[in-house]
Amino acid sequence: MGITVKDLAVRYGAGEGVLRALDGVNFEVRTGECYGIVGESGSGKSTILRVLCGLEQRWSGEVMVDGVRQLASRPLSFFKNVQMVFQDPFGSLHPRHTINHIISEPARLQGFENVPERVEQTLAAVGLSPSLRFRYPHQLSGGQRQRVAIARTLVVEPGILLLDEPTSALDVSVQAEILNLLSKLRRERGLTYVLVTHNLAVVDHMADRIAVMVGGRIVEELRTGRITEAKDPYTLSLIEASTGGSQTAHDVSGPGTDRVGREDRA
Repeated sequence: MGITVKDLAVRYGAGEGVLRALDGVNFEVRTGECYGIVGESGSGKSTILRVLCGLEQRWSGEVMVDGVRQLASRPLSFFKNVQMVFQDPFGSLHPRHTINHIISEPARLQGFENVPERVEQTLAAVGLSPSLRFRYPHQLSGGQRQRVAIARTLVVEPGILLLDEPTSALDVSVQAEILNLLSKLRRERGLTYVLVTHNLAVVDHMADRIAVMVGGRIVEELRTGRITEAKDPYTLSLIEASTGGSQTAHDVSGPGTDRVGREDRA
C-alpha cells in the first residue's frame, strides 16, 4: 500500500494571525517503503500523520492511500489498513483496560474471528509473553507498553503504519530494541512506514528516503545514507547540530543506533 500527498495544507485561524501548520506539502510513499520525515518541533511532521490517519480533518489538498482518494472523515474499514503508533506509550493506552482488552478491541471492531488466539499471536510477534495479557499498562515497563501499542496496530493486519516519534519517550536502553522490532516487522510483513522523528540517526537507519521539514514545508528529500549530499541550508544546520560539526552525516550518532545498525546488517 502506497501513499500520495499533493499540495497538502493545514491552516489555523484567519487573516494576519493565520498559522500555516502545513503549507503545500507534496510527497509519495511507495509500497513497502519506510519514508522518514525529520524536522524540529513545530515543523509540521506530526500534523502530516494526523491528516493521514484521519485525526486532523481541517485540511485541503489531495491524500491518496492505496490509490483511493481520502476524504476528511474516514470509514471504519480505512483503519484496518492504516494504523498509528503514538509517541507516548503510556498516554495512548487506556489505564483501566487490560492489555488483552486493548489489543482485542480493534480486532473485534473490524470483525475478526478467533480474537483470543489472534491476541496471543500478536503479543508473540512483538516479543511479549501471553502471560502479560491480563495486566494493566501501569504494570509494564515503557518498552513493554510500546510493544503493546505496536501489537494493537498489528492485530488488524494493516498495510501501513504511521510512526510518530515511536522511541522518543523511552529510556535509551530500550530505544534500539523497539527500532529493531519495527525493522523486523516491516521485513516480515511487507509493511509501509511513515516515520516521524527529530532524530537524524534514527531516520537514517530506518528510512529509505528522508524528507526534511521546516515551517510546514518539505525543503529537501534525501536518500538514506546520503545525507552528506544535502544542499538546503536548514538541512545542513540540522546535520551540524546532530553531529556537533565534527562528524560526517553517515556517522550521526544517537541512542542505540550502533546496535540498530548491527542487528539490521546481521
